[in-house]
Amino acid sequence: MRHIDVFRINLYQIQMFLTVAKTESITLSARSLHLSQSMLSKNIALIERELGLILFAREKGRLKLTPAGKTMMEELTVACEIIEDAVEKAHAQQAEQARSLRVGISDAVNPEKYLFPTLENYKGKNAQLVFSFESFPFPELPVKLHRGELDVIFTPLFEEPTLNALGLEYECIASFPYTACVTLDNELSCKDSVDINDLKMLNLIVYSPRFVPNFYEIVIKPLFEPSGHKPNVSYYASSSGAILMNTLGVNDVFVADRCRKIDTFFNLKQIPIISDHESGVLMSWRKKSHPFTVAFVKDSLVFWNGRKIL
Repeated sequence: MRHIDVFRINLYQIQMFLTVAKTESITLSARSLHLSQSMLSKNIALIERELGLILFAREKGRLKLTPAGKTMMEELTVACEIIEDAVEKAHAQQAEQARSLRVGISDAVNPEKYLFPTLENYKGKNAQLVFSFESFPFPELPVKLHRGELDVIFTPLFEEPTLNALGLEYECIASFPYTACVTLDNELSCKDSVDINDLKMLNLIVYSPRFVPNFYEIVIKPLFEPSGHKPNVSYYASSSGAILMNTLGVNDVFVADRCRKIDTFFNLKQIPIISDHESGVLMSWRKKSHPFTVAFVKDSLVFWNGRKIL
């Protein structure tokens, strides 16, 4: 029996062969693989020469798998699936050994309010757990958690409908009043607290429903409805940064939760709003989470039980 060094054929060449075998076309395969047709043809010929096999019959400009080629395609397809599975399992094992927990927060919040205390509490009990952090606009957080790109997220209370729609688990770890964010030139800036009567004549900057579908219905509407006042919305902003940049006038105001990060560059002040309608922080995770994610969640819920965000 002839000895063949099959390892002279690399995985990329195997991918080339399988692509050509499926399309039966050098032109289509070259386009798919982002190769020149001549380069792909040379590699197919090299594979056949190295293995001592005729894999394709060339008939009138088309390629047809020979019986040997068909067998190669079937067996190599299975082999590639085994290799991909092995790599995936190796990554999972590596993650298990590192015990890394991927945590996502909004890029518009102050992590000192709730994230840092949560992590410090758990690090003291599990020094081996490594945390990695990602920051995104909060509409992206539930989607990334749902896709498995994050293990745990912290997101505003008004994102609850999104979490429900994606079938994610969540708990509110803390509640607190909404705040009115105004410039220091605004006459309200000298107050320790405000109510809706103070805000009814101001220019309200809110998130665009296209960017944050839940914000108006869950935050603004319940704040104003009990008083009978209609909010004077002057601008719908497309992002957290746009909210800040459009709240620069003396009569401008935007509503945010207590954890909103206010850049001192914008010369803004947060004032608690007196209302029965409150904001909060949701911690969310997938239903089928890894055991060390579940352990972190359970411990964090115990930690936040009865605590307040200052």
